Amino acid sequence: MRNPELIMSQPGPAGQSGMALVISLIMLTVMSIIAVHGMRVSMVEERIASNVQQLALAEQAAEAALRAGEANLAVGATLPLFNGTSGFYPQPALGDAPRWTTLDWSQPSASNSYSGFPAGWPASASYFVEQLELGISVSAKAPPGQCKKLGTCGAVEVTDFYRVVARGEAGGGQAVVVLETTYQRGTTGDGRASWRRLR
Repeated sequence: MRNPELIMSQPGPAGQSGMALVISLIMLTVMSIIAVHGMRVSMVEERIASNVQQLALAEQAAEAALRAGEANLAVGATLPLFNGTSGFYPQPALGDAPRWTTLDWSQPSASNSYSGFPAGWPASASYFVEQLELGISVSAKAPPGQCKKLGTCGAVEVTDFYRVVARGEAGGGQAVVVLETTYQRGTTGDGRASWRRLR
């Protein structure tokens, strides 16, 4: 006859099923944590991609507004009055803070809104223009030896310089880009002398 105590102490299928349940729960918990982490990473990457897209739209809008501001200065165009109205300003005083940091861009009279976007374009832009140096002799700024190479030492081109600053925004104002060009307007031609991103 078998010993009843010996039979009860031997592990059977019922004792093993409890351990399988614990291992299954641990595995399910680990898989859930991995899935939640993957969803969070995916959401962050989606936000990053959206921010990059909004910044690109804001920069494109600002560049379009820059070109509109430069069109006001092209040779042959009638220059506006630089008296502080309609987004056209005189040369700033020495030591003044940059105008783009103090300007109230929301005021229509402070800057010019760019209206050349197609219908439904998800960005907006505005610009202003400042007078800088007027009547600068370009030949005086030429590198040494340039007159001899070009044979134009007697020719003096008088050039005026202006600053065009444009602000583009997209995503309801979440993405803002500010661009600046120095524009030269001369008797023999015109164009950008410099370009930089301020913000």
